[in-house]
Amino acid sequence: MVVFWGRMRQGATMTDQLIGKAEIFQFTDESGTEQWLAIEPLRHWAEANCEPRGVPIDIRKVEDMFANGRIDPEHLRKHTMQRDPRPIIVCKDFQGIASEIVDGNHTYAAMASALMMAEREGIQLPGSPNIPGYVITRAQMERFLVPLEARTAGPAIIA
Repeated sequence: MVVFWGRMRQGATMTDQLIGKAEIFQFTDESGTEQWLAIEPLRHWAEANCEPRGVPIDIRKVEDMFANGRIDPEHLRKHTMQRDPRPIIVCKDFQGIASEIVDGNHTYAAMASALMMAEREGIQLPGSPNIPGYVITRAQMERFLVPLEARTAGPAIIA
């Protein structure tokens, strides 16, 4: 789940411009504690310290993202599809066992959609399709968790 935390314009939605926003990836950790991951500083760190690598596209994962409401079709159409894609960020040992996209779910879904449309048109891509991504460890991700005392302002919008 992504939370936009901070002041926002009256009536703003996920696809609208937010004022003083901080994008937060919200999840429940293994002990049942809600955690907030600050995306913007994580992205700046990943861009400076990681090399993008190919992350395989899994159509079943995308179908699951849509089914579980992790992808907002309006945001995908009005925002993601209108800009150049950035590498996604994947935590390779999220929750101790599986990988998780912590930033870039909509980009991942957009690339997978383009792949499915190409295949439907008879265009076969060589090899296994990948999307550029920064792959980080759980320890690297944890450096960007928002401390509980810093969350007192609360979320502005949850999507």
